[in-house]
Amino acid sequence: MAYCSKVDIINTVPEEQLKQLTDDNDVDSIDMEKFNECIRKADSTIDGYCRGRYSVPLTTVPEAIRNISIGLSVYYLFNRGLLLTLPESIKTLYDEAMRVLKDIQSGKFSPFDATEEPAFFGTTKVSSDNVTASLTNSWDSY
Repeated sequence: MAYCSKVDIINTVPEEQLKQLTDDNDVDSIDMEKFNECIRKADSTIDGYCRGRYSVPLTTVPEAIRNISIGLSVYYLFNRGLLLTLPESIKTLYDEAMRVLKDIQSGKFSPFDATEEPAFFGTTKVSSDNVTASLTNSWDSY
């Protein structure tokens, strides 16, 4: 399951421009293989930052994760090496997505509402330096 859809991206980037970004063979259509590869790359990046804090891939996709997936997917589409200069608005999308991912990774931001946050796997250090695993539904106990 992808964290965003083709429709999400088309609502961000016009379909004609998506054709230009993916249609390396001049067939006047979106190359879905290249399109989907950019989404996979975005979602893999998201999973990398969420791993260790949440079980990935996420089974529930909060709005924040969907927005990050859209931003990164669009960035990867524009950054396929076909454009000489990356538009500033696309670079801003990428920078914001990465900032939020780093905040998720550090625990400064949770993409989930308090009522929907999934259990996470964390560790606590014990006096003998052994690591004890704990499963909890909230960071509040830490």
